[in-house]
Amino acid sequence: MSLISIILPLYNGGEFIEKTLLSVGQQSFNNAELIIVDDGSTDSSAEIIKKISSKSSCSILKNLKIVTQKNGGVASARNHGINEAKGEWLSFIDQDDIWLPEKLERQVEVLKGTNASFCYTAFSRFYADGREVVKKNGSDDRNKSLRLLISGKLFIPPSTVLVKKETAKVEGGFNSDFIPSDEWDFFLRILEKYDAVYCPEVLVKFRSHPTSTAKTQKRKIFEAQLKVIDRHTVIAKEAGFNKELKKRKANVLWHLGKEYEADNDKKAARDFYIEAIKNNPVRIKLFSSLIRCLIK
Repeated sequence: MSLISIILPLYNGGEFIEKTLLSVGQQSFNNAELIIVDDGSTDSSAEIIKKISSKSSCSILKNLKIVTQKNGGVASARNHGINEAKGEWLSFIDQDDIWLPEKLERQVEVLKGTNASFCYTAFSRFYADGREVVKKNGSDDRNKSLRLLISGKLFIPPSTVLVKKETAKVEGGFNSDFIPSDEWDFFLRILEKYDAVYCPEVLVKFRSHPTSTAKTQKRKIFEAQLKVIDRHTVIAKEAGFNKELKKRKANVLWHLGKEYEADNDKKAARDFYIEAIKNNPVRIKLFSSLIRCLIK
């Protein structure tokens, strides 16, 4: 395969960046360039990176490129990396994730002989206490992958992905309007149009920690997910996935109801619960939440 451009968005990543970089440097496939987009970091992560690069014998790390920008968010950073990329293929890695040594090599192998523009792998979610949960629920069937991704039964971390640069650019890259669910929107757009393959091997370790976006920005995530759902509603209906989409929307609305109820905004919570019921009127937990909120 021709050159792969690895894009790493960086924002105050000093705590984990060394292990992430070392995992890139241990790749068995090394026809790759590493582009780090510093999104206005205020910590010492850039200095850590330069130190690692200067001491490395790995060509990927030794020749890495750091570009800087004013803080614009992860979608903007990834798009900046896409514009800087020289490779035909793009691979993304987040500043706190870890690749297994065969990650790129195995993706290159499974893409051979296909017309696919997109490849993603199985992964494990790992925690500071040593727990590790394996996620292997992807599919080589594009429609099945799309159905699972719409329904919320499939999560594709950016660190598992390999995508053609041309495809990413045609689709306009990542949309900042949907942060922090911009990658969900991007991968939906890819799977709606392009052939894809799935590598069922666990080749990525996805870090879960108390300061991760999923832990600190729950309401923002669910609000962004509603925007993504609205954007993809027509295509989901045309593809026959309207039922899955409505169930997903109901679940997102329910979560937002819980967030507002926790903040003691009962009116907003009730409104979200009611909308959730409209989208999935057979889900008992939605009625239970509404009733509890009404009688409190």
